[in-house]
Amino acid sequence: MNYQEILKKHNWLVAENQNAILSFDVDGWATGVLLTNVLNWNIVGYYDSEVLILKNGVNADDCIFIDVESEMQGLEWGRL
Repeated sequence: MNYQEILKKHNWLVAENQNAILSFDVDGWATGVLLTNVLNWNIVGYYDSEVLILKNGVNADDCIFIDVESEMQGLEWGRL
């Protein structure tokens, strides 16, 4: 795995001030702590494979999902 090639292709991985939606488990929370402290990311929601809880005024399409399933068919939306 070539780290530099990955970053060239996916530069958002190290971009600052991104909005993130996390899985609602310990590794999601740990990743959130890391991203908020190192890259100043904003945690704007949580997703547990069935329900998305999202901060008001935020569009999920504009967020990066961290440690969550990629299929969201039949998603039930909630708001913080």
